Amino acid sequence: MTDKLQRYLDGELPLDALAPDERAEAAQWRELLADAAELRAQSAPPWVATRIMAALPERPRSSRLASLLAWLTAPQPIRVRPLSLGLAGVAAALLLFFARTPPAPVPVAVNSPAATVHNVSAGQSSIIYVQFVLADRTARSVSVAGDFNAWDVASTLLTDTDGDGVWTGLVALRPGQHKYMFVVDGKRWVTDPEAERYIDDGFGMRNAVVTVTPPIGRTI
Repeated sequence: MTDKLQRYLDGELPLDALAPDERAEAAQWRELLADAAELRAQSAPPWVATRIMAALPERPRSSRLASLLAWLTAPQPIRVRPLSLGLAGVAAALLLFFARTPPAPVPVAVNSPAATVHNVSAGQSSIIYVQFVLADRTARSVSVAGDFNAWDVASTLLTDTDGDGVWTGLVALRPGQHKYMFVVDGKRWVTDPEAERYIDDGFGMRNAVVTVTPPIGRTI
């Protein structure tokens, strides 16, 4: 059945628009449709279905390209072996373990009896970070000088982070006893009023003393 014949049967084209061979086929279709109209209220005989099916155009075969596109767009099941899934889980767990960031050191007060080791070098004495604190609202700068930095007044500066006159700083010390003093504004030497003990410096003043204990299981 041609496109024109289909449009004629649908009432879209007049009979004059058809070619001679199409008009003959159109007459056959009109006869067939008339027979079907007469038998509408009756049971159709077997030959009617056979005649109608023979007159229908053959369904065009889908091209290879259409078949390929249909296969690509259709959802495809994916099989995962239990062993492969388990290995993937182990690899992800190892990646998370080695990607963890080590915790930051926790400040330890200078007069705390439970100083915590934050950095230990292999083959050397333990290094313990100790926090020094001095409260002085009038100070413009504060440093700590002691036997651990050759009594240098400028090498170990403290900071007043909050602007409330409390000067603090972390200093790496080796286990043992260390003498120290605070230096305010680069010239005024002040003994730590919160030190655990004191010792005379031989010049009429007292040095503060801090005792750093090595971690359990290690020796100096």
